[in-house]
Amino acid sequence: MKLIITEKPSVAQNIAKVLGVNRRYDGYFEGSGYLISWAFGHLFTLFDAKDYDAKYSKWSLEHYPFVPAEFQYKILEDAGVKKQFATLEMLAKRGDIEEIINATDADREGELIFREISEIGPHFRGKSVRRLWLSSHTPEDVQKGMKELKSDQEMQNLRSVAYLRQWLDWLVGINLTSVATLVFGGFKKTIYVGRVIMPTLKLVYDREMAILDFKVEKYFELEATFTTDKESYRGVYITEEQITKQELVEAIQKAVEAKKVGKVIKKSSKKSNERAPRLFNLTDLQGYITSKSKHFSADVVLKTAQALYENKFITYPRTASRYLNKSQVTDAKRVLNLLACKYDCDFKFSDSKDIFDDEKVDSHAAIIPTYVIPGERELKEAEAIVYEAIVKRFLAQFLPKAVYESSEVITEVATPSGDYTFKTSARILREEGWLKLFGKEASSDGAGEEAAPKIPKALRLNQSVAVESTKLNPKETTPPKHYTEATLLSAMENCGKRVDSAGNENKDKDALLQVLKGYSIGTSATRAETLQKLKRVEYIVMSGKNILITDRGSEVIRRFPVKELLDPDFTGRMEKQLKDVERGKLAQEHFLQTIKDFVIKGVNEIKAGRVGPSRVPLGVCPSCGEGRVFEGQKGFGCSRWKEGCKFVLWKDNNLVRDFKLEFDAKFVEKILQEKCVTTTLYSPKSQKSFQAKLLIAKVTLPGSTNQDRWGLQFDRT
Repeated sequence: MKLIITEKPSVAQNIAKVLGVNRRYDGYFEGSGYLISWAFGHLFTLFDAKDYDAKYSKWSLEHYPFVPAEFQYKILEDAGVKKQFATLEMLAKRGDIEEIINATDADREGELIFREISEIGPHFRGKSVRRLWLSSHTPEDVQKGMKELKSDQEMQNLRSVAYLRQWLDWLVGINLTSVATLVFGGFKKTIYVGRVIMPTLKLVYDREMAILDFKVEKYFELEATFTTDKESYRGVYITEEQITKQELVEAIQKAVEAKKVGKVIKKSSKKSNERAPRLFNLTDLQGYITSKSKHFSADVVLKTAQALYENKFITYPRTASRYLNKSQVTDAKRVLNLLACKYDCDFKFSDSKDIFDDEKVDSHAAIIPTYVIPGERELKEAEAIVYEAIVKRFLAQFLPKAVYESSEVITEVATPSGDYTFKTSARILREEGWLKLFGKEASSDGAGEEAAPKIPKALRLNQSVAVESTKLNPKETTPPKHYTEATLLSAMENCGKRVDSAGNENKDKDALLQVLKGYSIGTSATRAETLQKLKRVEYIVMSGKNILITDRGSEVIRRFPVKELLDPDFTGRMEKQLKDVERGKLAQEHFLQTIKDFVIKGVNEIKAGRVGPSRVPLGVCPSCGEGRVFEGQKGFGCSRWKEGCKFVLWKDNNLVRDFKLEFDAKFVEKILQEKCVTTTLYSPKSQKSFQAKLLIAKVTLPGSTNQDRWGLQFDRT
């Protein structure tokens, strides 16, 4: 008899059906030589600090850092969980059990769920164990997986990294959350600290600061309309730098209008091919869906994809890969043939390395549909949206590339004051290729659109053209974009390397992924939960699709002294080391010691009071307009003090002394941003609190008639 343990009941039911195990009992199936039972996700959790010693029931700085000599586990306080574990123990105790098959999800967390059960339960010890490793739950894949079970020895590195990840997050969370709260927040204001949430929050904070610090600059664009005998076209004046002086561009405009004639000095045209986007990994799928629908969050996309996976409609969703294994060629061709008939496109199967590349598959291949096709009304609305996206992305791989024709014309207007050149560019879709599959959807994404202005077909090199008119277009530089869930997930995937300071994604995604392989904030499986946790603890909020940092989140970043934990590169290195343990390139003991050393160092940094003044900019200096305001020991001053800027707001001021103003970095950041803020003060005369509007202004010192320095004053308007 073989005992199969799955992660949840629905998976056990599916495997039982495939293997012909028909008899169901309380908590398990039996038949055909198998016992099949299940967990409910994690049945066990790590001890809390107080479980090791009752003294930890009360938070006290002297108790930390706390690193247990050995990590211990306890069963979850849930009657259903306890009953199911008793069932698993009863089954493992049976004398006819010759082998245990681990059939939990094929990832770190699934491995940990099984190890907690099998290494804590005494009746599992000494039993032979093998691993069922599935990328889909279709009957054929289950049958194939049962014939190709992995040995327990093959899974030891995954076992190690599963435990290490759990211990790492426990040590960081328990120690740094407790100590940071005691030092900065007190029991009424828990400061939640985590290995993944902190660098993610820092990404959002940095973007917020970049937007706050951004100064809009006006510039001017000169556009000219040229005509031939029959047609006209527009060109934009070519300049190396943006022209910020209106009088300068107006002088060029007058010279061009006075000349009235130009000449075509360059005309070029070339074709370019654009392949379909690569297959989805989880991050791409979450980004794609959340960017198109306001009803989806990254977490909802993951849960929806997981449901599709468990119902056998798609392959394993929690993957970081965008390619398929070569061994999937036959299955992929079969799926293509099943799905192609529903679309009016000329599909052609290819086993190209652009799709099938073993070297670019890490643990699990890209997400694709399986040969199990859902019925017309079988899927819920959310499931149908996610499933269709996966199907179309898969089918697009087997359609021709889209072909564009890019044309460029340079028109020169030679005037007495100089020769001025104007550029006209156009990009026209000549062959739809894979874009045909997406129809209007492709156009809404900006793909396949014909770019204006148009270029006359009959236009020739060296042809003279008339200057019909000119137009001066005032322009403004635009600030960086707020993160959305899509762009933040992408930034997390490679520690912020894919998004530049303006919020634009690096287009060469695939090449960058290979360079930074394994180097990320969190994993595909955990990033959505990270965003959810940041929302739950009120560090971020959503404004439409935009992610905004809260005052609470900003305060945490400013005050938290363990700067390594805020650094995406530091967390990325940790994640890569976990991958190295999984690949057998790094010893478990070495990584565990690194974790312990880091936590001890971090706790001691906080306890030593190394917070000091914040070195994070709070806003733009209202005096010089160029410097940034930072917190110092005695006040908040401008970074350009060496250049002569005298702006400073002293911490010891009359509003603090006389009216009990809470004058801290959070307040200064807010008043720099909003210019005027309403706050609560206390009147010593009436002994009552009152609301007052305050603003930053130059104030006059006693005995002086000049406005000598900056300070806070009441807004009496």
